[in-house]
Amino acid sequence: MNIPTYQELEDKVLELAVQLANAESKCRELAAAENNLIDSECHVAEMEESLRDKQALLEAAEKRIADLTGKPAEEYADDDELLFEIYFCDDLSTSIQ
Repeated sequence: MNIPTYQELEDKVLELAVQLANAESKCRELAAAENNLIDSECHVAEMEESLRDKQALLEAAEKRIADLTGKPAEEYADDDELLFEIYFCDDLSTSIQ
């Protein structure tokens, strides 16, 4: 039976310590990556919610403009004069005829 020497045991302990340190480092890396992913997912969710809010506001504005003008949004989208009146006139009901 071959009994390892003290130096061989020390070398093996050192090798295992290096492997352990590398594994711990990799675990920290993965934990940081996971935290970044979670942060990114939260940011995406916030952006999606903001987009839904803006879409709802846009739809409400288009509906209001259509109610005031009697035209669907597609008909006035390129009409700069009408859009100016919609955004800046105090009494839109009398300015749009």
